[in-house]
Amino acid sequence: MGSNFVEFSVAPLLPTTLGQQGYLPLSPSDFSFYPTENAFTLPQPLDSQKLKDSLARTLQFFPPHAGVIARHPKTQQWQIKLVNQPVRLSIGRTSEPGPFGEDWNGEQHPDYYDHLPSGNLPETEQAPLFQAKVTTWNETGQTAIMISQSDCLGRDAFAAVWFVRFWSELYQGKEPPFTPTFEKYYLPTPEVPPRASHAADLEPISWMAADFKMDYLWKLSEQMEKTTQRLDITLDGDFVNGVWEAVKRASGSNRMSRHDAFSGYLVSVLQSVLAEPVPYIYTLITLRGRTFPYNGQAFHIPKTTTGNCYMVYGCHLDQQSKFSSSSIANAMFQSRQQLKDADKLGRTYMLYNSFFEKAVSRDRLLIDVGHPDTIAVNWLVNAGLTDAHFGFPGQCGHLEWMAAENFIQVWRANPVRGTDGELRAADPDGLQIVLRLKHEYVGRFQEKLAETRSRLTARAKL
Repeated sequence: MGSNFVEFSVAPLLPTTLGQQGYLPLSPSDFSFYPTENAFTLPQPLDSQKLKDSLARTLQFFPPHAGVIARHPKTQQWQIKLVNQPVRLSIGRTSEPGPFGEDWNGEQHPDYYDHLPSGNLPETEQAPLFQAKVTTWNETGQTAIMISQSDCLGRDAFAAVWFVRFWSELYQGKEPPFTPTFEKYYLPTPEVPPRASHAADLEPISWMAADFKMDYLWKLSEQMEKTTQRLDITLDGDFVNGVWEAVKRASGSNRMSRHDAFSGYLVSVLQSVLAEPVPYIYTLITLRGRTFPYNGQAFHIPKTTTGNCYMVYGCHLDQQSKFSSSSIANAMFQSRQQLKDADKLGRTYMLYNSFFEKAVSRDRLLIDVGHPDTIAVNWLVNAGLTDAHFGFPGQCGHLEWMAAENFIQVWRANPVRGTDGELRAADPDGLQIVLRLKHEYVGRFQEKLAETRSRLTARAKL
């Protein structure tokens, strides 16, 4: 009974891919040192020695993870100092089911959840930027790998999953799946002309003009814990595809994507239960693989780059489209299409980073998502959150520790354990959804999903 863990210090194999480089600069949107957590589930325990050895090789390709935050001796700017510092890896077993329990509701059990210290700046120049914990539940052998990393390494899901996927491939004795790059860290300080001349570019990100004192984040989090309930929902592929077809029919367009249709549906359900429907919907848009003008020069962000490579972008809903799945889906699609224009993308991203730069200069924070008067959707179905399988394809899942109010996160469905105790592969078309809602909205939200299922079932029988 109880738990038993062993801690290891794992240093990167040398030389690292950044060789003799001493520092890595931080762009404004990377200048945050609060921890971001991600966890991945597997059906069986892993070999401790292979975990350590493959992590050392992974760090060889991701040297910032073994760095610290320090002031550059010449510029006195905070940067990542590449010191090849060993990272902490905890491996152990527990009798506590934690996230594998049937009634788990996001509780941060210490046998599974272990995050870096919180703070906007490190207390010392030796403060780590990354750590990992591997926990096996004694009863079933199910295993969770949790990583906690500083926001400056990437708070978007792509950054976290690519690191763990890299670790997974090396654990299996395979060749590195790609070579990580670091272009995003060299994004220059934005040169932004008067904002009055950029009204159209500013509107979808105008909420970012507001920054907050450091303690506001904690107050907002405490309030959210008291007034909201976390929902973890698994939806089967038949339901998801049925909604997709229904929204396409309503829109009159067979070209509407599954992404837009189902996002529009989820937002419309949420809008219908809120006391005050919101006029703006925000989506997280990745910038990896894009080229755009920045400070008068073409800047390319490769798909392989680490760091924060996304932007939260809004679309306005008029009074008549706030509750229509197809109208919301179309508005989200049209909003995203605007950023196909490289010039507009560059202007908007410069403005986006200028808000970060202003907040950093005032020792304040920007909050991407989680405001109670907004709705945001993070569609992670193509992020590969269940691809880091460590040799168990189709049996790997993802745990999202951070759930925020009215922030809908969506990824491919996790494997499920049947009534016979056997772990079954995930439904290939199924989806996993996490969000928090105020207590008074939870029942109605669940009822709305059930009503949709009943309608789809009835239609299928016709």
